[in-house]
Amino acid sequence: MPLKLESKVNFMLYRIKQFFRGIFVCVPPESGILIKRYLNKKEYDLFMKLPPYERAHALNTAFTVQGFGDIDNKEIIVKAALLHDIGKVGSGIGIFGKSILVLTDKFFPDFSHKLSQKIDMFKIYYKHPEIGAKLLESIGTDKKVILLVENHHSNKYIKGIEYLKKADSLN
Repeated sequence: MPLKLESKVNFMLYRIKQFFRGIFVCVPPESGILIKRYLNKKEYDLFMKLPPYERAHALNTAFTVQGFGDIDNKEIIVKAALLHDIGKVGSGIGIFGKSILVLTDKFFPDFSHKLSQKIDMFKIYYKHPEIGAKLLESIGTDKKVILLVENHHSNKYIKGIEYLKKADSLN
């Protein structure tokens, strides 16, 4: 079903804002405290391999989860928010590449999925949750966090996933 014009305009405005936030990365000053509170040394080292715009996105997602008030397993969900895109580590996808991926997926999803069979950048875009889960498993991250990371783009219900998805979509 075609997107309504208003929906397309809102999507584009949101993505333009996200693009400029990515170019002019602004990391909140309290980020270091948040990272030290939730990530162990191995997770921190992996997190720091993300490009700056992805780290900023992850931090903003985690801060959004913190703002949701009293929710069960908040610590697990905040940690998952910090690590949810960790599967993009080493992908080489820059801010311009990410923009192309997002727009292609939104407006030409069938074509985009076909490209994922042939072009690594598209494959990583779709498979980063699974890639991230394997990376986190290899360093001994909590299984609850891994499950949230692995399914943050799926329709599978896991306790707390709705908060991670909501925070991710807002950032």
